Amino acid sequence: MNTIQKINGIFLVSYVSGVMSLYAADANAILKVMVEELLSPLYQGVAAFSVVYFLYGAAKFIYDMNHPEEKNTGKQHLLWGSIGVFIILSVGGILSIFTSMFGSLGFN
Repeated sequence: MNTIQKINGIFLVSYVSGVMSLYAADANAILKVMVEELLSPLYQGVAAFSVVYFLYGAAKFIYDMNHPEEKNTGKQHLLWGSIGVFIILSVGGILSIFTSMFGSLGFN
């Protein structure tokens, strides 16, 4: 295991343990903090990546309009980027529905 992996592991453990120790009232509070502090930024990062991937595919498709092979690559990026955006928005919508039905993260 190289040094960077060790440092990343130490950082992750210290971050999670710090978050848990700050808000460790009960199990629900710990789970709520983990969802808000870890999963929410992860969801936003994946959503941003899928939008950027879609836009990259659109730019590649337009830029390589005269090259059939490169144009097909752009089409594939557009297809998979749009599928990714659709999935991310669907997951966000489903989570929003569950949150409104059961309260904030289901802990109310």
